[in-house]
Amino acid sequence: MSDVLHATRPFEPASLPVVPACEWSSLSVESVAQAGQLLLQAAAISDSALLELRTTATRLDADLRAGLARDAFHYDYQPIYGALTGDVHGYEALLRWSHAGHVVSPDNFLPLVKDAGLLADIQIAQLGSVAALLALPGFTGSVSVNWSPAQLAERNDVSAFAARVLALGVDPARIIVEITGRTALRHPQEARESLAFLKDLGFKVALDDFGRGHDGFAYLCDLPIDIVKIDGALVRGLGDSPRAHRVLGAIVDVAHQLGHLVVAEGVETLDQLAAAARMGFDLVQGHLVGPPALRPESVRAGDPALFGIR
Repeated sequence: MSDVLHATRPFEPASLPVVPACEWSSLSVESVAQAGQLLLQAAAISDSALLELRTTATRLDADLRAGLARDAFHYDYQPIYGALTGDVHGYEALLRWSHAGHVVSPDNFLPLVKDAGLLADIQIAQLGSVAALLALPGFTGSVSVNWSPAQLAERNDVSAFAARVLALGVDPARIIVEITGRTALRHPQEARESLAFLKDLGFKVALDDFGRGHDGFAYLCDLPIDIVKIDGALVRGLGDSPRAHRVLGAIVDVAHQLGHLVVAEGVETLDQLAAAARMGFDLVQGHLVGPPALRPESVRAGDPALFGIR
């Protein structure tokens, strides 16, 4: 990959080398998202190189659509555990794309999927996998699915998703629609109407990545949510930052007073896990307690050696 794609310093037009057009033909999906913005800024890039990148983007769009047709997408599932008990409360469904012999990072293909308007169709196609997980013997928990702003604003997509869940015989109360504050802010009126529609059918709603960017307490009051998922950037302070403890303690208290469950996302250390349990978090999620994996054949509680530490 060209050095321009790995640049970490601020963009400096004079320092950016000219990239021959032929080099762009071998770009992977991982590089297109990063390269696009640089190309638009770089006066040194030739018109032929920009045309080649656009051609590559068109090819990737076609690859995404072909992937949907041949079922090249799948969900990995990350478990969510009770902070005190280690019992499996549910799973978060994380979209993956198998392309050109390897699994593409979601950070690189999800923006393309959303721009192409394919996320709703892909999720509906994967609901059979979700239903199979929910049907595992002894599992009474839920599965969370992430929604984009455009998806939440399009009533036809919302209705089609709900109809597919009901057609599969799945109880909507076992499906959690995860949104962010940014998702609701993009199309506020449509978001509220869609969430009200889903709630009337019995679906649960989670506010994801709370504490990142401009997400504020107003969302806890304004949106019809059931669960608050605290962003991992805040959770990282658990165990060693008194200030983080105070901030997170206030969030947990307010959320509980509003009747919401609270999840600590991105739990990576024993100190974070122990602190989350002591502070009153209801649920925990992260690579320490359970990394994402293919759909499990059975549901297992968390490692007692981890959840026994307080």
